[in-house]
Amino acid sequence: MENKRMMTCRLLSLVALVSFAASLLVAMLLTTSPSAAKTTIRVYLRNWDPELKWELAMINEFEKRNPDIGVERIVVGLGEEYWTKLATMRAAGLGPDVLDHTGVGVGVEEEFLDLTPFVKRDQEEIDLQDFFPGARLSSQFQGKWYGLPVASMGTFIFYNKDLFDAVGLPSIPADWENPGFTWDKLVEYARKLTRLDGQGRAERLGIEFPWAEDQLMIWYAWNWGGDWFDEESYRSARIHGSRLLDPETITGYQKVVDLIVNKRTAVGIVPWASTPTSFAFVNEMVGMWWVGGFTASTLKDLRVGFRWGLAPLPLTSAGRTTMVLTDHWKVAKTTKHPEEAWRFVKFITGKDAMRAYAEVMGFAPSRASAIGPFTQSLSKASGMTPREVVEALTGSQAHGRPGIAMVGIGDAVKVITPPLIQAFQGKLSVEEALRRGHEALLPIIDRYQKASR
Repeated sequence: MENKRMMTCRLLSLVALVSFAASLLVAMLLTTSPSAAKTTIRVYLRNWDPELKWELAMINEFEKRNPDIGVERIVVGLGEEYWTKLATMRAAGLGPDVLDHTGVGVGVEEEFLDLTPFVKRDQEEIDLQDFFPGARLSSQFQGKWYGLPVASMGTFIFYNKDLFDAVGLPSIPADWENPGFTWDKLVEYARKLTRLDGQGRAERLGIEFPWAEDQLMIWYAWNWGGDWFDEESYRSARIHGSRLLDPETITGYQKVVDLIVNKRTAVGIVPWASTPTSFAFVNEMVGMWWVGGFTASTLKDLRVGFRWGLAPLPLTSAGRTTMVLTDHWKVAKTTKHPEEAWRFVKFITGKDAMRAYAEVMGFAPSRASAIGPFTQSLSKASGMTPREVVEALTGSQAHGRPGIAMVGIGDAVKVITPPLIQAFQGKLSVEEALRRGHEALLPIIDRYQKASR
């Protein structure tokens, strides 16, 4: 009987021990399984305030909302360091899953994941129509989505409202559909803003036209219906034919050169070659400035001592066309975690994240629903009403085209822009400059066309 009682006690102890061990095992599994199941994605960031602060805050929030995903933050410097580090990491097979900078253009399909299936699947959740039209177009290459936009701005005429008042000129309507601000009006305003000293030397010029060895110089052709390339070049994303000698292209550049060289009412410089505080517009040496909209952030930060405004490009016989420049979040083609990377891109370009972006950054967000904070801050800094800011921003998107994305654009820019710059300097006629560019472009077109066969 005693042996039986002892055996029963041992059996009960064993059962209790097994039960305790099982409970402990379950507890351990419950504690460790989320960690074991967590997927880590690597996100590549540039070390630039206040952008980085916003990004890190959004990453923290993303991890809270997505406990199954961890984010490794890779922070690098700006400029050359950004690209050198990225190339080194990719060569070592350690490239990031998600990138915070760069546009969508030639070669994007080789480096980045085609997000079209994800976009189509989640289009209602994303609310694609909330993205500005120019930003949507800039996110696609040959009809496929390779990123979601974060910041997007068109090209504008910036103008000094105080100088306009001083010479008796009305403010330029911010509405891109308003037909009042034409090219002839721009010329008239530039003449009235120009001030010469007693010896005929310019103390202040009417307008500044940027020039540089950059595709941005195509601005002046586009606004008159001209172009550097034919439609097939854009359709195939490979340089195919030249439109440099088209009458519309010649007109676009001739109009600008007439103001710079012949009428002495305009100046052409390379604005990004100087510090912001030395810009002619900042120092009230010009009354108007044809330049990309991201300059608004610079003027806001500098707190310039005059009121200024954003105006549409002047209306021409071809209408109005502006270049829209956009930054995107993209997923690397080599990622092993496409779904998790996509979830992050969706989050950081979502409505909540974009509203936070607009509050922190000086750039216009890519979403219409997030424009409020940016509108208010730009209104306070400039002298425009909030409504005028909205009209200017939305109008530029509606009349915008993405930057040029085609194979061969780099080589084309190198031969097209130098003679154009000489024309802006009065060293060549516009027709001669375009003829030289055209003749130099033809063998480049031939080379790239042969390479595609």
